[in-house]
Amino acid sequence: MTLAPLPEETWETSVCLWWGDHWECLVDLWTRGEGRSGLVLELGVLKGDDVFEYVIHFVFVP
Repeated sequence: MTLAPLPEETWETSVCLWWGDHWECLVDLWTRGEGRSGLVLELGVLKGDDVFEYVIHFVFVP
């Protein structure tokens, strides 16, 4: 299985929630063979001074 770049339609089924000082996100992942797969990326997104920081929590099948 090879992950593919995320198409625009990913954001129709993915979720991002504001938790006071950062975003928590669940992003549907896509593969080259299947298109949208059953895999989900759970991550946090924090805003640094001039950059965004990403903290990957899990990649899983819900």
